[in-house]
Amino acid sequence: MTGSDTGPSGQAQEDLDLGAVSAADFQDHITAEFQIVSQHTTHPIELVSAEEKPEYHAGPGIQRTPFVLLFKVSGDFREIAGDGSEAIHKEGFGRLNRLHVTRVVPPTPASEGVFLEVCFT
Repeated sequence: MTGSDTGPSGQAQEDLDLGAVSAADFQDHITAEFQIVSQHTTHPIELVSAEEKPEYHAGPGIQRTPFVLLFKVSGDFREIAGDGSEAIHKEGFGRLNRLHVTRVVPPTPASEGVFLEVCFT
């Protein structure tokens, strides 16, 4: 943990350490609702998967296995800046700041909504 920020309920949200968080931290939150904050807009997102990617190269000094989070956004949410300024949080879980979130092609042609991916290397 590296600090705190105020969440949507007015309660403090602990900042999670980007270098220490792992895929296992998210396993119990699959299908849970998180919030994404981008350019002063907050929108609900659903965690679809948290998958380890051992074939990815970990960043300098990172001890965990790289992983990818996939989120589904209801509707056609187009507020993602893609400039590394996004944050994701969930009450009782914490907040991840300074993320680079990318839009991805839906997993199946029948998938509705927008899918967002965050890679942790």
